[in-house]
Amino acid sequence: MTTTQTSTAQSILNKSDLNLTADALAKVNAGYALSVVKAVVTGATSLAAQDITSDDTKANAVVTGIAPALADGENLPAIGQVVTLRIVAGTANTGPAIVTDAGGTPTGIAALAAAVATLSDDGTTLTFDAAVTAYTITYIPRAVGITDSFPEASP
Repeated sequence: MTTTQTSTAQSILNKSDLNLTADALAKVNAGYALSVVKAVVTGATSLAAQDITSDDTKANAVVTGIAPALADGENLPAIGQVVTLRIVAGTANTGPAIVTDAGGTPTGIAALAAAVATLSDDGTTLTFDAAVTAYTITYIPRAVGITDSFPEASP
């Protein structure tokens, strides 16, 4: 019995096939995925769920770590890993926050403790226990389509 295994960008990169590596790196937006991005968001719409990839976030953020600057129509990349997160303003208490997966429960800041925010499975939405209008996040973007099928040969 013969089985055919579907290649993905991840498997191509793991093999380090020089004929395909450049295409695989471009497919997953490796330039972003290997960067550390900081977004200082102020004046955001007052919501508990903040979509990092939205037009609203881009319009209200000062972004560093992406060069050149995001083009018109291009928003911040989804979150792969949060380095730091701090609530600056809103009805949520201000201060440091840690992030759990989407199955967790957002909680407010208690004495000597950080708030807990959840991150959606697709890395686009941070959910706080209450509405926020300003926050600062430093993160490593998610690689796009890393496990999507990847053609190894041109037709």
